[in-house]
Amino acid sequence: MASSKSLSKAFNIVFPFRDFLYILQQEEYDTGRYMRWLPRFFFRRNIEKREHVKFTHRARTTIVIAYVLFVLDVVGIIFWHESLFVGLLFIAVATILIPFYIFVANIIAKPFYEHFKRKIRAQAEEAFHSRGKNTKVVAITGSYGKTTVKNFLLELLKYNYKVQMVPGNINSTMGISRWITDYFLEGNDILIVEMDAFAKGRIAKSAKILPPDIAIITNIGDQHIERFGTEDNLRDALGELFVKAKPDAHLIFPESEEAWVNHIAKEQNQILHEIPTNSEKIYYRGKEILDVPLSQSNKINLRFALEVADILDIPEDYVSRIVKLLQPPERRQKVGNIFGYQGIDDSYNISYTTALAGIREAKLQAGAQGQKLLVITAGIPELGRDNLDKNEMLGRELSGLADHTFLLKSIFATDVQKGFAEEGKYSLVPDLHTAIESLRMKFSQDEWFLLQQPELTDLYY
Repeated sequence: MASSKSLSKAFNIVFPFRDFLYILQQEEYDTGRYMRWLPRFFFRRNIEKREHVKFTHRARTTIVIAYVLFVLDVVGIIFWHESLFVGLLFIAVATILIPFYIFVANIIAKPFYEHFKRKIRAQAEEAFHSRGKNTKVVAITGSYGKTTVKNFLLELLKYNYKVQMVPGNINSTMGISRWITDYFLEGNDILIVEMDAFAKGRIAKSAKILPPDIAIITNIGDQHIERFGTEDNLRDALGELFVKAKPDAHLIFPESEEAWVNHIAKEQNQILHEIPTNSEKIYYRGKEILDVPLSQSNKINLRFALEVADILDIPEDYVSRIVKLLQPPERRQKVGNIFGYQGIDDSYNISYTTALAGIREAKLQAGAQGQKLLVITAGIPELGRDNLDKNEMLGRELSGLADHTFLLKSIFATDVQKGFAEEGKYSLVPDLHTAIESLRMKFSQDEWFLLQQPELTDLYY
């Protein structure tokens, strides 16, 4: 096994098809974003360390096309050049240009897969129309908090209604379409689904398949701004959920977005629900629920779920009992054992807003237990032109709130370092594995409380 891996890595040094397929797949086969990474990775090899290529149908098709194009060029070079030296030179050039063979292969494959996607979406739309005639759709989008709200909703509704939930992190149009076609059951009262997008138009496609009866936008934050370019573009993309909701749908949103929602909500019969996001208290039907075991940011997520419970007439005593048992999904500010330390796992995704919320919650938890705060972070990706200073600001927050930080050596590490007032408050380490080894040697589990933020993907190292 070890020898086969060594051979595979050696082959990949000369013929790096797999590396560049990996980059393309990380960027969801977006040719433009793939090309943006080429200057950084053109001469780097064997970059898969934190994740690996998933050899889906599209991945296999793309790499086969790239191989075929490369082999055809090599064969052509051999036949058309009498000079061995010139032929070998052209073969060497073709090998160097392997990233572009992947690029061209993706362009060739794209029309077929776009047609395939349209077919899958049509099948899903028909499947839901035939099986879900009496099913109410509760759809959730937002910069963050979607999965948490979705899971809270399932717990609040499942004993009073027949509920299905699109599971895990399935939130793209294609993921939703395949799940609906394969798993959606006839006779459900409610279907809970989260919808996400890395570009305009994608939520609209998802909402066409599953028109929402209840639509939730949890927030419009600072995540993925680089992909959308501006906050207005992000706002337009997320707002598609409300625009495509049913004419009599309930629209639930943060109170800070009232003016914007009033502008885009055109249907006269839609009912608008504003959710407060500043209060620390939790209310259901005017009565406060005490001792809610959630972080402040997850209490905000809970308020959206409680609004749906109220719309669907879930009894007060049941809600009060269930709320005290709720736990956030894995890796979303979940308190527990992390690498042998008591701490908070907040390693699923990150923006400046969520990073700050996690740090402040961890500081509170550490203080309550008489411990010092230790943080592992790699910085914040996908920042837009207007918030490029957020990694330096993250460093300042860590310098003030954390007793020590393990800073993973991502491409953002230099900016995060700028925010630290003193070098002794952080350790720069190459990767998560090194951080874990170092903290176990130098930091007592009894004295330190650990916050783990995302390691980020290989593209950021």
